[in-house]
Amino acid sequence: MNGMTPDSSHFLSPGFDSGATEFELSAQLYQAVFFHDGGIPAEAVQKLCCSALESQEGCFVVGEISSGNAEWAELHAQAKASGMLAIAPLAPGEESPSRMGFPLVFRESMLGFVGVAGRIGGYDAPAIRRFADFGALLAAMLHARSSYDQRVNALAISEHEIARQSQILNQIHDSVITMDLQGYITGWNMGAEKLFGYSADEVIGRNILLLYADEDDGMESFFNAFLDNGSREMTVRRRKKSGEIFWASVSLSISHDEDGTPNGLIGYVVDISNQQAAEEKLRLHARIFDSAGEAILVTDANECIVSASRSFFRYRVSRNRRFWEQHHQQCGWGPKTAAGLKSRDR
Repeated sequence: MNGMTPDSSHFLSPGFDSGATEFELSAQLYQAVFFHDGGIPAEAVQKLCCSALESQEGCFVVGEISSGNAEWAELHAQAKASGMLAIAPLAPGEESPSRMGFPLVFRESMLGFVGVAGRIGGYDAPAIRRFADFGALLAAMLHARSSYDQRVNALAISEHEIARQSQILNQIHDSVITMDLQGYITGWNMGAEKLFGYSADEVIGRNILLLYADEDDGMESFFNAFLDNGSREMTVRRRKKSGEIFWASVSLSISHDEDGTPNGLIGYVVDISNQQAAEEKLRLHARIFDSAGEAILVTDANECIVSASRSFFRYRVSRNRRFWEQHHQQCGWGPKTAAGLKSRDR
């Protein structure tokens, strides 16, 4: 908060009995509550309160802690119990109260206590009203400061958790990408950087469509990831920073917040170009094998037949049925199976 602190030469500093205006008082109180690192400066707030009410003595505590002074402790307990302005009993000869306290309550939350005493002539009705207004304003500011501190702490925890998760993701060799529900990239590990060629700074905040290779493979297919089971696996084409297109196995799963509401997607991307090429090569060999004009027989280590070309059935089985039956009996296939194969492939 120091970065927001105004130049000290412009601070409003009315002294005792200076009669600070409401605006001046509010500005100084705001500066005291918000423009300090760490805890709220109790002494500064107490001095402001004394100055505003022309008081020689004051008390300000945050939270449930009671003042060590017996008189303030009694007023604190009275104000806390009633939730209203507490006034000390008049001493003999007094026409106006000389000591009063105010519970700093905001939305039924007890945030602290403020008190003043020692004003010459005591506190008349306008002074009491000003003190109550001061207390209400201070309570609202304490609530705002508490909310601000909670958000700062939550942000720090969140940043720490994000950093921890990033370290974990970077230890995974596979490409891991996290996105929001609109497909904008929020996380990008080292595996993704190596696979696609983009650094995290280049892609975070950009839409996942950046990596798509096919124009018709757009957001409609992206949202198809939202299946009943919350995940989807698919084989697709993706594009690297270099422009190279490759086949990828993509696994998508939905992430949820603490309430179970979907808040993003986690994608695991693996380059399967070599696997796709090997499978295509096997399919090509199978077509060549199946259409070969020569009779081809493939056996395992035990000389059991595991595959045969169509030409084998057309030429070999018809000429040597006895060999076929004996070979299949050795491997557990009977003559009926051989005859069936023979008749089926004629």
